[in-house]
Amino acid sequence: MIHILEYDISENPVQRFIMKLWAPWVRFAYGAEFDRRTEQYLEPAGLELVETTFLYKDIIKLLSVRPK
Repeated sequence: MIHILEYDISENPVQRFIMKLWAPWVRFAYGAEFDRRTEQYLEPAGLELVETTFLYKDIIKLLSVRPK
């Protein structure tokens, strides 16, 4: 089992606004993005999504994947 920790843009309008304000800094400082949508790359990489669990509100999620 492989675990991928990922940030996601919040559905909450206030949090979404703040995240979009911080996005350029996060991209510059860490090379990270809030809207990467990692799930779309799993199948081409030969991986299968087993479970998605949000660890903090709707912002930080854990993707549990396994090889196909």
